[in-house]
Amino acid sequence: MLDSLERDASAAVDAGLIADTDLLQVRMRQRELASGRVQLRSALKLVKMDLFNAIGFEYAYLDLDSYVLEGDSFGELAAPEHYLLPDDAQYMTEESRLLAMQVESERLQKKMAVGEYLPQISIGAGYGYHDLNGMGKGKLNGVGFATVQIPITGIGKAVARARRYESQVEKAQSQQEYYEAQLALQLHQKRLAVETAWEQLGVATESVAVARDAADKLRARYGAGQVTMSDLLQAELSLRQAEEERIDRKMEYNLAVNSYLRRCGKL
Repeated sequence: MLDSLERDASAAVDAGLIADTDLLQVRMRQRELASGRVQLRSALKLVKMDLFNAIGFEYAYLDLDSYVLEGDSFGELAAPEHYLLPDDAQYMTEESRLLAMQVESERLQKKMAVGEYLPQISIGAGYGYHDLNGMGKGKLNGVGFATVQIPITGIGKAVARARRYESQVEKAQSQQEYYEAQLALQLHQKRLAVETAWEQLGVATESVAVARDAADKLRARYGAGQVTMSDLLQAELSLRQAEEERIDRKMEYNLAVNSYLRRCGKL
């Protein structure tokens, strides 16, 4: 569009129909776009360099433009229903399992402490064969025994240890409930972030549609000589800003979805 305006404005200035200020505005916008394009290419090179350095990939600076990353384009983004899980709380199993193991560990330590001072019963048996006369008339003798060991000393220490471990079990259970509640809260926050980012993307998309409609109408009116070139350039600038805003909202939505899926272990 700017190239077309620049040609029309140059011809109009040569014909003395418009002032050269309009032509300068068009060329200024062209330089702004060219500068933004240079900055964007430099930023892409820096991102690729950082990525390649992080993964230990050998590259040449002059060849960076030949590497096209899969994430260079968003494509079409699906609605939150496509990513959000119906019961995302079940995907906290890893953290919950670790917390449950901690509680079970405290319980086992308590049982071991109590078991040291419980009565212990031992049962055994033995048998033997002997032939005193060497006449082949030996006998087979057997014996069975049982012992009962009842601790008498240290019972007070055992009770104190059991109480201490019981306190640790209750503490571990309280920590488990607290951290599981925190994990659920984090997951709900990430779900809400996805839904909010999608709504903001919808607003930005509507803004682009409105700005594009206004720019198309002004472009037609400019062709009919009803508006100035400054009005048309301002409308095109508003359209570009709306499109940039939509790109930012796309990035936020994509990041929110990825954060949610990583938290659920699905990415």
